[in-house]
Amino acid sequence: MRLIGLLGGPATGKTTVMRCYLKSLGYAVSMKWKSIQYTFYSSKTYGRVIVLGVYDNKPFSGTDRLSASAINDACEFLKNIKDWKGQETNTVVFEGDKLSCDRFFKEAKESGYDLFLIKVAPSQEVLELRRSKRVQNRKWVQTRDTKVENLKNKWVVREMKNDDEIDKSRIVSAMLSFTM
Repeated sequence: MRLIGLLGGPATGKTTVMRCYLKSLGYAVSMKWKSIQYTFYSSKTYGRVIVLGVYDNKPFSGTDRLSASAINDACEFLKNIKDWKGQETNTVVFEGDKLSCDRFFKEAKESGYDLFLIKVAPSQEVLELRRSKRVQNRKWVQTRDTKVENLKNKWVVREMKNDDEIDKSRIVSAMLSFTM
């Protein structure tokens, strides 16, 4: 089994990349297990994929919509889905801050997942432009950026530029190649 994670600070484009990735996955059913909202995708090309979080047209999509304590259920979820008979899953995918942590990554490794972590990294100019359109506490934004850098230094994380549509397509292609 595989775990794909998109990491990055606020306004790096994680959710936008994820929405583009989701368009490739096929038939989808939204579900819930304890506090974990997820979507189950099934296709001939990519097999069975579980995407953690909620992706709709509301603000703060993805794992931002999960509860603050979702990490507890998410770790248990990773262990439990391996035993769902008749619903074997090839890949679990997430993006965002709530599940980007040592505990989640360690649980995945201990449960036998191969990790494919991508840091979504726009140039400083693009990042400043995106962040100027949001109202977020600068100190909080800085702590999120530091958290991602610390994870990058501790885990194998592939950094990928995300300034434009071509960059976004490259990230999605990388995700899809690991999904197979």
